[in-house]
Amino acid sequence: QQQQQQQQQQQQQEAAKRAKEEAKARALEEAQRKAQAEAARVAAEEVERRLRAEEEQRRRLREAEEERQIKAALEESRKVEEERRKQVEREAQLAKQAAAAAKAESAAAAKQPKAQGAAKAKGKAAPQGGPQQQQQQQ
Repeated sequence: QQQQQQQQQQQQQEAAKRAKEEAKARALEEAQRKAQAEAARVAAEEVERRLRAEEEQRRRLREAEEERQIKAALEESRKVEEERRKQVEREAQLAKQAAAAAKAESAAAAKQPKAQGAAKAKGKAAPQGGPQQQQQQQ
């Protein structure tokens, strides 16, 4: 009977030991599972963060490119407008020069007949009226 009790006690101790080891193994497995789940969550968050950062960078690049294109278009427009302004100034200057030349030509043409008429009048006046008459006309 004592032997039976010892045997039962030994079996109980072994069973308790196995139960303790199994509980330990389950706790370790659970801890490992939780650690893996946490690592997967952290990795997923990191991937998501990188994707957002890449998208933000692409957005900034798009905006910078659009800004560059707008600036280039504005600069091109400014250059075209400046060229137009210069062209208008050149044309205005040419028009002024042409008007001045036409005015000078017109004035010269207007003086020419008077000068010829005055010379004819002087020529006729000198024999007729003498030197006094010529001085009065001048």
